[in-house]
Amino acid sequence: MVRLTKHVLQRLNARRISAEAFDLALQHGREIYADGSLYHFLGRNELQRIPWFSSHEREHWEGITVVSAPKSSSILTCFKNKKFTRCIRGRK
Repeated sequence: MVRLTKHVLQRLNARRISAEAFDLALQHGREIYADGSLYHFLGRNELQRIPWFSSHEREHWEGITVVSAPKSSSILTCFKNKKFTRCIRGRK
């Protein structure tokens, strides 16, 4: 069972990230371990593997990233950054 922190609920609301986008990032996002956290990144390649998405939806949801604690089921935060993998590449 995934546990959402108060912080992540505030961030989802403030950044207008839907529950559907959040769930999709957890299910289909690329997993990246860095800085002691597990990142679920929903990039262009991951979205292209989902056939029911239109190109407009892909553009809107590209870059959704969910950050979780790797040793527990706690979700820490969520944000959108299309260039996230470039930022995190050197910090693994």
